[in-house]
Amino acid sequence: MAGGRISVRDELRSVIFWQAVLAEFVGMFFFIFIGVSSISAWDRPNIPSQVQISLAFGLGLATFVHVTAHISGGHLNPAVSLAFLAMHKISPVRCLAYTLAQIVGAIIAAGMVKAVTPAAVAGGIGATTPGTDVADWQAFLMEVFLTAQLVIVIFATVDSRRKSPGGSGPLAIGISVAVAHLAAVSIP
Repeated sequence: MAGGRISVRDELRSVIFWQAVLAEFVGMFFFIFIGVSSISAWDRPNIPSQVQISLAFGLGLATFVHVTAHISGGHLNPAVSLAFLAMHKISPVRCLAYTLAQIVGAIIAAGMVKAVTPAAVAGGIGATTPGTDVADWQAFLMEVFLTAQLVIVIFATVDSRRKSPGGSGPLAIGISVAVAHLAAVSIP
């Protein structure tokens, strides 16, 4: 260990490191499983509403940030891990491992939703494409702003200088995601 930093080799040999990576995988798996399940297009009258989708994503994330925060920091999003890397809060190897675990967890979760969704479901599972009148740059810009507000809320939540009036950091993060979905899901 040089200058108070753990070496890459020591980090990769650490059980705590691998527990954190596993926590990111498991947290992302369940978050995506819950969220994608909420937007699967079932037949009428079981079409999911914007509020249902927003609550599933927001409360799902709040729950699994709470579950994983003490193990991995509860990132559950590559953009969050990259932001923590940029702020020198995690190492590059941890950022890479978290990001890979999050991606693999999300892919497996989507596959599990597909596996449990009856083939007869007309709309398929969780298509999240921009509306026909929305240009790619508009959808991208919306995603940038909504991701930025999420990262701002997360950094405000974990700021060690913050004199917290109480409350729940994971719930604030989940509400941030719910609000983002309320803002963006209905864009035509």
